[in-house]
Amino acid sequence: MIVDILNEILNYSNLTNQKRITQIDKNSHDNLYIYSLNVPIFMSQKILEHKIFSRLTKLRCHGNYGIYDVGHLCNTLKMLECCECAIDQNGISKLKYLEIIICRKNKKIKDVNHLADTLIELDCGCRCGIDQNGIAQLKYLKKIDCFQNKKIKNVNHLANTLKELGCDWECGIDQNGIS
Repeated sequence: MIVDILNEILNYSNLTNQKRITQIDKNSHDNLYIYSLNVPIFMSQKILEHKIFSRLTKLRCHGNYGIYDVGHLCNTLKMLECCECAIDQNGISKLKYLEIIICRKNKKIKDVNHLADTLIELDCGCRCGIDQNGIAQLKYLKKIDCFQNKKIKNVNHLANTLKELGCDWECGIDQNGIS
């Protein structure tokens, strides 16, 4: 029970306090996990691979160039924000259960088709590397934001699931692309 309470406190704390909580005693160190993380700019791949982060479900790495691979989170990660960072196509290739990916300004990610059965929200705007072929196999997408992405021209294959479309500001989608 104390572990459950500490886990709740842990997930609402900043990274410094999270580290302190896990160092209370051996039981804390062995049984506590962080499930949501806003990665500081200085955090490295080696630190992210520590046991305490092995059950992350939400990860935000905006502006971090020290983390390049999240494959070790393939069974837990459901939300990834990887804007302007070092995470590339290989770094996400092992992910299986991702539901949300925000990869604005990330030209190194070009294809999210391996997430066809799980992805429901995609933000690939602002000159992201994802193009039409990179979304062609998606079938459950409910929301896509592709502002300033001229490489995506058609979302008709999402007619039965798409509820929200952001296609403003120099987007490649025209009337035919939403017919």
